[in-house]
Amino acid sequence: MTAHPAAASPIIIADDFSRFPGGRYRADGDNSGEEFREDYLVHAIDAARTAGRPVTVVLDGVAGYPASFLEEAFGGLVREGHFTKADLRKWLVIEASSLYQTFQVLTWSYIDQAKPKT
Repeated sequence: MTAHPAAASPIIIADDFSRFPGGRYRADGDNSGEEFREDYLVHAIDAARTAGRPVTVVLDGVAGYPASFLEEAFGGLVREGHFTKADLRKWLVIEASSLYQTFQVLTWSYIDQAKPKT
């Protein structure tokens, strides 16, 4: 795959969203995966497609990630019908330092395993 120059501003979860990501749904409390997906990711990926450059999401700097947060935020992009897996491979870059690489692998795994609702 050819590398694309990143969109103008990456989303740094620790700075732009929260250092303490929460659970799956908004009803579970603050900083949920659903909130991050709907209020940040969907808009950023749409803007990236319009600009013709992928958006970068940086996983570093948080206290940790509940699996439910990552699955809802990123797997939910496919499950809720916002984007196809191919769209995400083209328009989403997920960056992580060595300390956060496990979360990077999990994030792509949740995307790859997601199935759109029928």
